[in-house]
Amino acid sequence: MNDRISTRSGDFDPSTELFTAYSERLEQYFIANSIGQCPGDATQEVLAAADKKKVAVFISVIGKKSYATLRDLCSPDSPKDKSFSELCEMLRTHYKPKRLVVAETYRFHRCIQEENDNVSHYSARLRHYASTCDFGQFLNRSLRDQFICGIRNSATRKKLLNEDRTFQDVLKVAIADEVASKETLAFQNNTKPVNESVHTVGRNQIPDKFSNSRNTSNSNNLRPPLPTAQKFSYACYSCGGTEHFRAQCRFRNAVCSRCKRTGHIARVCKRGNMQNNFVEQKLSSDDVFLEEELFTVFDVNSLYKSEISVPLKIENQECSLQLDTGCALSLAPQTFYEQFCSHIPLKPTAVRLSTYTGEKIQPLGQINVNVTYAGTQHSLPLLVVPQGSGVLFGRNWLRCIKLDWNNLPGIELPSFTTTATCSKISENKNTLDSLLSKYDELFQPQIGCYTGDAVVLNESKGAKFHKARPVPYAIQTRVESALLKMEKDGVIERVSSAVSAAPIVTVGKKDGDEVRVCGDFSVTYNACAEVETYPMPKIEDMHSALRGCQVFSVLDLKQAYHQIPISTESQKYLTINTHLGLFAFKRLPNGIHSGPAIFQRIMDGLLADIPKAVSRLDDILIAGTDYEDHLNTLSQVLERLLKFGFKLNKSKCKFLQSSVVYLGHLIDSAGLHPTEDKLAAVRDAPPSKGYYGS
Repeated sequence: MNDRISTRSGDFDPSTELFTAYSERLEQYFIANSIGQCPGDATQEVLAAADKKKVAVFISVIGKKSYATLRDLCSPDSPKDKSFSELCEMLRTHYKPKRLVVAETYRFHRCIQEENDNVSHYSARLRHYASTCDFGQFLNRSLRDQFICGIRNSATRKKLLNEDRTFQDVLKVAIADEVASKETLAFQNNTKPVNESVHTVGRNQIPDKFSNSRNTSNSNNLRPPLPTAQKFSYACYSCGGTEHFRAQCRFRNAVCSRCKRTGHIARVCKRGNMQNNFVEQKLSSDDVFLEEELFTVFDVNSLYKSEISVPLKIENQECSLQLDTGCALSLAPQTFYEQFCSHIPLKPTAVRLSTYTGEKIQPLGQINVNVTYAGTQHSLPLLVVPQGSGVLFGRNWLRCIKLDWNNLPGIELPSFTTTATCSKISENKNTLDSLLSKYDELFQPQIGCYTGDAVVLNESKGAKFHKARPVPYAIQTRVESALLKMEKDGVIERVSSAVSAAPIVTVGKKDGDEVRVCGDFSVTYNACAEVETYPMPKIEDMHSALRGCQVFSVLDLKQAYHQIPISTESQKYLTINTHLGLFAFKRLPNGIHSGPAIFQRIMDGLLADIPKAVSRLDDILIAGTDYEDHLNTLSQVLERLLKFGFKLNKSKCKFLQSSVVYLGHLIDSAGLHPTEDKLAAVRDAPPSKGYYGS
């Protein structure tokens, strides 16, 4: 047997590898190099000697930093006096990431197949999330169920729901379907397209390539375009020219001398007997053009604030299509086709599309779909394109379907408050008042205290004792009042001595009469303790969870951090030094680097099982599809907050709103928007100047 070490296993780096994985590699390293290997009938002396050799090699290869940590964990004993299994268990316990099972399970069930995910990548992400959920013997079943729920292709999902299968069988079927779908699309697209174009109008884009086209005609007869000019297939609505879009026309804001209206000149005015000498170009059935400038947005004050959607059924599936009168043909992205229309074979098409900015789009093909609107069925063509965020209702469908414009979402019509509406509003207000009275304890002036487990902070080593900073005499009385109030509320308590202490910093509150006292933990705890991490939710993901909601409420936790208790053994790390003496924080203070992660983890666990309720730190956003649904969710959240000892700041809460400002965004039933102050900053920004001030 050759015991010579022929290779090295490498140092252990906790920032790049879990210790569990490292210990597995180390075991294989021992086997490969015949280190500490004994036969089954070996005596105790032989086993002990083999274990000693493992310990010696382990200490030699683990690295300087990890060995220093191991010495601290073994103190006052020496690592060489421990067995190999004891050393591994110490490091495994020390480096084991602190995870909340309910939060990890919540994240697992939120995992769905993304737009660009293939099946294999999606299943790998599911396995990764499941590894921290403690599913045990139910792991394969949980993986199978979530895989089916989150897969994007509805046809594949339907096939998987027809029969009980294991996770491995489900994965094989999904991969086979994915490969077959890609091969089918590739085969059907093997057709050379002709060079035809559809110019669609981007509502928030200003085309650069036409910005200098200003050739217009000043006579009653249209001047032929220059040979080098770009000629369009339509006449400008403002002047009749054919070398530019109306957005670049210098007569766009002119006042007509005939009808006195703004937007065109007399030579193209449709009022009176004036004859125009330009004729609309006739297009063949094979040509597809769209060169009109329809409702293009170049100003944030545009009349059309949101898109107009058309609710209808496509292949018996409820859909909401975006109405785009600037699009000659109706379009659907590939994801929509795979989800709802994959049973219809794609037919090759010779049409080639071009965006308003000149980008080429090759359709994947064309299908004929059954469309139902207002009880009437139509069989209409639909182009399938590789990408897109939704289905566009184009002009070819508009010619066939007579829309009820009075009931289309996105069109604002004069509203009239009826007696029934007033009665409903009054009823909802009474229900809300009754609900808030029921949970009046949540709005009491004292600070709440979370009744769950107290927070245990990461260990702080080497923090120094800092002397108290002088407080300006002008605010000394207010600082003393703030400290005494925090002591009375149980946020801090006096201590006689401390190994480390942080100075304080004071921050003025908005009312100007009070100050907020915080510890400057950047020189103590933050500098000496490992930061605790936790994923913060994105505003886009939070809004996606509330899609389709009409009513919103925002709850504000009163002094949110100070409602979270700190464990007794961790309070020593949070001592502050003031001119009144030493105080230790009993509640989570502002200013420690792990504070946001700790608080977000608690809030996610608190609201994980309540639909349409999300939170980012101390702001809780609640939504509902209608008032009844919203009040039901609001009641669940208030009950949960009361159960766990929280208190709310009623003056900052908003209830039963059609739109709310949340995390710097305006949220309403139409979606996520920038707030007015952000728009004003762009609208009122001074014009940029060149080097010479022009």
